[in-house]
Amino acid sequence: MDRPEKRSVAGLPDDPLVEILSRVSVKDLHRSKCVSKGWRDLIADPLHCKKLPQTLEGFFHGSDGRYVDLMKRSVPLVDPTFSFLTSNKLLSNIETLRLLHSCNGLLLFLGHHCNPDTFGYVVCNPATEQLVAVSPSPFKESKDGGWAANNIFLMFDPAVSSHFHLIQFWSKIKLGIIAVHTFSSATGVWSDRASEWRAGEEGGGWAQWGMSADMRCWIGTTVFNNMLHFMVRRFGIVRDSHDMIVAVDGEGKTCRVIPWRENSAYPTFVGQSQGRLFCFSVKLTEMSELSIWALDDYGTEEWSLKHRVSFLKLFGKVSCRECDYTVATIHPDRNLIFLFEFCNRKLISYDMDSKEVHALCNLGLMYESITPYVPFFSELPMLTNKN
Repeated sequence: MDRPEKRSVAGLPDDPLVEILSRVSVKDLHRSKCVSKGWRDLIADPLHCKKLPQTLEGFFHGSDGRYVDLMKRSVPLVDPTFSFLTSNKLLSNIETLRLLHSCNGLLLFLGHHCNPDTFGYVVCNPATEQLVAVSPSPFKESKDGGWAANNIFLMFDPAVSSHFHLIQFWSKIKLGIIAVHTFSSATGVWSDRASEWRAGEEGGGWAQWGMSADMRCWIGTTVFNNMLHFMVRRFGIVRDSHDMIVAVDGEGKTCRVIPWRENSAYPTFVGQSQGRLFCFSVKLTEMSELSIWALDDYGTEEWSLKHRVSFLKLFGKVSCRECDYTVATIHPDRNLIFLFEFCNRKLISYDMDSKEVHALCNLGLMYESITPYVPFFSELPMLTNKN
């Protein structure tokens, strides 16, 4: 039966109000909760969440997916134990799951099977408890022997498509990237992009950094303009002007390189907020403050400085090494950043407008894989909720 229309707010039916609210910004939507209890209940109703814009709710962290609820609910929005995964028959042959990455409401896990030498991936939506198991890439990561490391990223943009991609980079010390594999949920198959990567035939960007010596990529990723953005560093050579921001499409064909032109500083994190790409940097010599830059015009390569904050303000230390802290994320709808300090395992927030620092919580020993979570309440056709 259809739900009867409610007239909980201003004597009007819920449906047209929800339709109006779906067109406002996340910031204005959350301000509307303060109007009255009726407005708050209307916006918080789980049946309306599918239509209303969502924002950063919390962080998953640790190999077993522990959760920090920024909204401080008595009952978390999602099950932090992921019981829907451990009880699902589709994953009955998987013994352990390790959280790797998140993107716009979806989570990526590495699953080890009963045989410790076999593994696979699981992509799930904790808000709808849907999931899909993905077999590892069938392509060999190395043809010349030796150990190779891989970085795998999840790419999902519901504003563009209901499908997701996995992008996997294989690298070796002194050889750099040796293979690029991509998976599309639309086709259900992996693709080998090695030829495009090495030749730089499509997008050209591969040739600029793909085969550089001692190059590794990690630290902060974000989907912006339907491309996955991350940082690339080259080790063993002078750092000045060799760091860069790289953008890759979901198929691993198109690559754009955004050079980092601040010779006196190096980038430590890349993220997106309020419709702009942001990059954080630290000076090579002093290492006493964090600088926050924005790419106001994505079509250009000119970064503009938006804010600076000292490590003394953030951590109570005059200077910090890169191994002392990490940037967890920048809030997608506010001038707010989140950082994690390793020595005391504290997650903190810093408001660029009020310049206030808040200690949010202690993550304890399970602080690996800190990943932000923005819920996505719509069910997706390529995921299943079979038990």
